[in-house]
Amino acid sequence: AYYAMVQKANPDGDIPGEEFRQFLATQKQAESEQVAMRLNSLAWAYFQTMNSPPDLQKALNWSAKAVALSRKAAFLDTKAQLLYKLGRKK
Repeated sequence: AYYAMVQKANPDGDIPGEEFRQFLATQKQAESEQVAMRLNSLAWAYFQTMNSPPDLQKALNWSAKAVALSRKAAFLDTKAQLLYKLGRKK
């Protein structure tokens, strides 16, 4: 997506330099972290307030996506807590 934006902004077609490619990679990682944090926050709120298995399963799906984006301890903890609350104790 970023490279497409660069091409639109740079119609001459110059290929971005290494420094710019590194900037794009950093931006992509930062956005992934933000998405993971939002998913984890939502999953944790469900964990704290919901008790029905379908709701907890939704939260578990969000949590799994957060963990796939970033394996932070807090995200792993949310996933573990949801699994436990769903009775999946192994």
